[in-house]
Amino acid sequence: MLSKQLLEENPNEYYRQICELNQNNQNISQILNSTEYNSWYGTDLHCLFYLVGDLEPKYDCDGNECVIFYGYGHRINNELGIKILKELIIGGVDINIKDYYEETVQDKLNSIGLTTRINNTNFIKEIEKLYQN
Repeated sequence: MLSKQLLEENPNEYYRQICELNQNNQNISQILNSTEYNSWYGTDLHCLFYLVGDLEPKYDCDGNECVIFYGYGHRINNELGIKILKELIIGGVDINIKDYYEETVQDKLNSIGLTTRINNTNFIKEIEKLYQN
């Protein structure tokens, strides 16, 4: 079943499942727009944003790498990220929902934080297009 954990741990299976659900005209918007503690109360769109590209390491004030947060140790490439993004839109994800920090994914585009990723330019361009419409 679709979940933020499945997206993080097995994005190919998440993609397979969301495609199947969308093709069968299942109403999945409630699942996609649910917010959970382990993902900073973000939607599946937030979670996808946290996963596409390569994570830039972050360190605490003692020089230790921060490792316990959603998306650490996982990555989704641009191509799969864009495919999942399109299915999220078809499935009814709400691009205006804010997370725990009162940020939409659009707000996160220009912020630097624990989940900042690189090597995701094509995916970011697709996110930007969402908010232009």
